[in-house]
Amino acid sequence: MIAHVAGTIAEISKGRATIATASGVSYDVLLPPYMDGALGSVGKPAQLFTVHVLESPNQGASFVPRLFGFATAADKEVYEAMTQIRGLGHRKALRALAEPPTEVGAMIARGDEVGLKRLPEIGAKLAKTLVEELGPTFRDKLAIEEMESAVEVKTKPADPQAEDAVRALIALGEQPAEASRKVTLARQKNAGSEVGASELVSLALSL
Repeated sequence: MIAHVAGTIAEISKGRATIATASGVSYDVLLPPYMDGALGSVGKPAQLFTVHVLESPNQGASFVPRLFGFATAADKEVYEAMTQIRGLGHRKALRALAEPPTEVGAMIARGDEVGLKRLPEIGAKLAKTLVEELGPTFRDKLAIEEMESAVEVKTKPADPQAEDAVRALIALGEQPAEASRKVTLARQKNAGSEVGASELVSLALSL
């Protein structure tokens, strides 16, 4: 089973990336919508936490191996939990992740069926099932993760420019988690440069 792939981006397109590893083997990895534009460009280093499955396009006559890739181990864990729900296969669960999986997990933990129904492929019935079947597990995990996040925030220096940029993106209609992700990525791509809030907003909107 292939659980992790690290190397250089050989090809990148919407929903798919090819990662060339140091061993000379390249892996074709399918990506969820929340990762569009976030992985990087051709030639850049990348690592993905992967789920390795066998798909049967011919009703069991043959099987094709597929890799589904995620930015973090936590994202992968949420995805794997979602695929255990009746009515959510690997492909459908992948398409549903228009928001980062950890945010989707938080919605499930909060019982936010309205938020879940906004995701692709998730209707009222699936939203209710996700909350009922995964809610208790995700609530336990979320309590731990929130405490870890609180400690992490206290140890990091404040970044008022980034905070202002996130608030501006939210005012423009971005979801909070997506606004934070884009600003973080914009800041990382311009590490070492003095970038103001308005510039961060412009950079984030271009991602």
